Amino acid sequence: MKTKNKIRLEWTGCADDVEIKDYAESNEIINEETKELDIEKAERMIGEDSDYWTIQWESFTEYLTELMKGQEYWRSDATNMGWRHLTGYREFKATTGEEFIRAISPNDSDCSYQITPHYKGFKIRIAHHDAPMGEHHLVTPMTAKNYELAS
Repeated sequence: MKTKNKIRLEWTGCADDVEIKDYAESNEIINEETKELDIEKAERMIGEDSDYWTIQWESFTEYLTELMKGQEYWRSDATNMGWRHLTGYREFKATTGEEFIRAISPNDSDCSYQITPHYKGFKIRIAHHDAPMGEHHLVTPMTAKNYELAS
């Protein structure tokens, strides 16, 4: 029987309806006429709230750090990279989720991430303007010795 992996970690850089409602409730954003939550105003405000997005990004990368389980050395085998749909690999060292994400992401691009644990590593889909359907990365842990040999 084939089972579908569930995405354990996702970053889109956009707030969904539940997040917007939570934001409206926690910030008490009320429509003065109806005395109900003002979801439209909350949606505008959340997009401009840099503190909110900083906290969300930190939570995302901290959870990824936990999923890394202390592993430091990694190899990413990727397909469909960028507008030329390149294939390649990269060995890198990352001890935090933020270092990990920076190592596999294109520079200067807003990205969305879907990360699924896969054996001792991860399957990752990274979507951005040059790969809107997503680059696909299989990231696996390496030993320190193999990392040094590859460097």
